[in-house]
Amino acid sequence: MSYSRGEITGEAYEEMRAILEPDCQTWMDSVELLLEELAKEELLPPAIYVVGGGSGLLDLFQKLEAFPWIERLPFSRHPIIRTVQPEMVGHITDPESMLRSAQDITPMALAYQAVELENDDSMLEQTLYRVLDAMRM
Repeated sequence: MSYSRGEITGEAYEEMRAILEPDCQTWMDSVELLLEELAKEELLPPAIYVVGGGSGLLDLFQKLEAFPWIERLPFSRHPIIRTVQPEMVGHITDPESMLRSAQDITPMALAYQAVELENDDSMLEQTLYRVLDAMRM
């Protein structure tokens, strides 16, 4: 976390960066492969959103920014790279202001999914009851 916030400097920073470099490159290679498979020869959307705790690593963001998107994948222009922040997620309220960083997006998404599943069940139940009522006439 200290590394991501820029609190490490000098030799310790360079050492940490060297340690992370192979993993960051593997991550970038995986992103390229997945996007290539998703594209299926069609144009990809002009934005890439990253989420989770790892999105706070400046190294990953730099890899995304420096990647030759147009030359290697079907983008019409260099995509906008953004990190999803809690205020960008709709329908989840945080009255205690505990959700403050990109690493909070995953639990927010899970909470949202749980709420949606609960709503879907209620709607399905209501529909079934209406159908049963209509059948009894």
